[in-house]
Amino acid sequence: MRGWLDVRTPSGRGGLLHLSWRVDRGRNVLLVTAPLGTAGFLLEGRPGAWCVRTTRRGPRRIRRLRRLLRRWLGGDVPIASVRYWMFATPAPGRPSYVRYDRHVRVRLLRQQGWSVRYRRYTTLVGRVLPDRVRLAHRGLLLRILINRWTIGAGRARRGARGERRGGTACPRRRGATGAS
Repeated sequence: MRGWLDVRTPSGRGGLLHLSWRVDRGRNVLLVTAPLGTAGFLLEGRPGAWCVRTTRRGPRRIRRLRRLLRRWLGGDVPIASVRYWMFATPAPGRPSYVRYDRHVRVRLLRQQGWSVRYRRYTTLVGRVLPDRVRLAHRGLLLRILINRWTIGAGRARRGARGERRGGTACPRRRGATGAS
């Protein structure tokens, strides 16, 4: 998906960022940049094995993505759950509350202390998908405006800007061998 992310932190900081998020075989590629591309980060990997590159720093491995996002955003963002929430689905294995609209689409989802509101939907290849999502938790507000969804055949399309094909761009840890 591609679109815009409006962030408001509990301290009142924030701004509008361009967002591109791709998931392929469990591997995430998330590119977040300022509107003119002057700042941002590229995050790729899967839970427990993340690589992050920023405009100020080269690639580095991180294990605890939530800790990094807490430092950047001022709040705890459960990225594994957000992946489900973007499809208007509760994350599995966690208690949730769901309210539907008259068209039986999710209008409100509450899970893990987050309130997720779905403002508008679009249809792609017969599938109804949200294109305006508002996530709120303890003063942290994330508004996502999705301009484009790509599902299935997206492999034939060009990926997120700055995305590398194959493995991550992170250096290997010391003592790692070439065998996988």
